[in-house]
Amino acid sequence: MAVMGRPELYNEELADFVCDEVARGRSIIKISKDPGMPSHPTIYSWLQKHPDFFAKYARAKTIQAEFLADEAIEIADDEIGRASC
Repeated sequence: MAVMGRPELYNEELADFVCDEVARGRSIIKISKDPGMPSHPTIYSWLQKHPDFFAKYARAKTIQAEFLADEAIEIADDEIGRASC
């Protein structure tokens, strides 16, 4: 007996989009609020089900960390520049 359920939404194009957005600093929760996007629990479940998505996501999180660190440095530099005026 086949189990009927919701069809799997996962595909490479959607996985790449999620990873690109994560690399740009967005969270999965925010991405999931975009029109047409799956819920954040669904995206998190994909990390368990799809090893290649997990690998792409891990790289995206590394890029995100660099992006956020660069932003923090820029903010700090701006504040130091204002304080010295």
